[in-house]
Amino acid sequence: MWIANPQRPRHTWTQLRNTFGGVDRVDYFGGATFATRENQDGRSGMSLGNFVNVSIWDEINGNFEDRVISDPLYMHEYGHTFDSQIFGISYLLAIGAPSIISAAGASQVDGEPYGVTTHDFRWYEMRANRHASRYFSKHYGVDWSIYETMYPRSRR
Repeated sequence: MWIANPQRPRHTWTQLRNTFGGVDRVDYFGGATFATRENQDGRSGMSLGNFVNVSIWDEINGNFEDRVISDPLYMHEYGHTFDSQIFGISYLLAIGAPSIISAAGASQVDGEPYGVTTHDFRWYEMRANRHASRYFSKHYGVDWSIYETMYPRSRR
C-alpha cells in the first residue's frame, strides 16, 4: 500500500535532476540537502522543502560549509527553507509557483546594478533574504549588508 509522504514531491524533483545528470554534487548543511550543478552558464536556485537545487558557474573547492556561508545564492536558497516549514504544502502555491513565474519574466531594474531584476524585489524573495540574513548572522557572523545590493531584504 502506498502512503502519501509530504517529502515525496520535493525529494522527487531533486532525485530526477540527479538521475538524469543535472547534479554534480550533493551536500548536507543545516538540515537541508543541497544538489549542485557546477560549471554552468549562470547562477540559479530553487528550494523545495529542505531540498535546495543550485546551479553555479564555477566549482566548489574545499569545505562545503565555507562555500555556503560565503555565497549569498546558497544562503538565499536556504532562507526559502524556513518559509517552506512555515507555509507547509501551501508553500508551492504561495511562493513556489509565483517565484518560478516571476523569475521567468524578470527584467533588469532601472538604476540598479546589472543583474538586479524585478524578481529580486518580490515579497517572497526579500523574505528569504531576511530569513537568511538572520540565520547566518546569528550562527556564522555573516554581515548581510555586503550582499544587500543583489539580495535585498526590503524595497529601495
